[in-house]
Amino acid sequence: MDATEFDFRSSARAALQRAKIELKSNKQSRYQYAALELRQAIEAITYDRARSLGDEFPLAEYGTWQPYKVLEVLESFDPESVKTTKIQIDIEDKLTGEIEQFVGTDYISSLTDLKKSYHKLGSYLHMPTFKNMIDGKFQDPTELKKDCEVLILKLEKVLNSQIFNFNSKTLRQ
Repeated sequence: MDATEFDFRSSARAALQRAKIELKSNKQSRYQYAALELRQAIEAITYDRARSLGDEFPLAEYGTWQPYKVLEVLESFDPESVKTTKIQIDIEDKLTGEIEQFVGTDYISSLTDLKKSYHKLGSYLHMPTFKNMIDGKFQDPTELKKDCEVLILKLEKVLNSQIFNFNSKTLRQ
């Protein structure tokens, strides 16, 4: 199986569900696993968005795995591709003249928000540095759970978008 066949959105949804299960366990030792699942969901959503560009996404960037770097590449091709987009289509019925509207939104986390969330979750997946230990800065499991819950809401909004991976470049050609 190659990247053109892989269902990244389903993978992201599955990772999101696993993260929810880990958080619902209310076992602090499981919260790191939720963070890891959420990072994988972010990666899957981002890879799906990159794949939507098809041949326009440079082959040299296929090795890039950090989602915020993938979004930077996408932004360099089409700045609109990394922004939430609301789409409205008016369709006129030729017989009645009535206009039917279709409205959908392609939600995406901002590049800044994504980078912040990804790094913040990553900080919980590693041992504190010596400096953090000296400064008394240890990882707080309740803060991790709260961060995960906030991110889950954001990712659900993205994954529940009626429209996704909208590429405005196709409209401008």
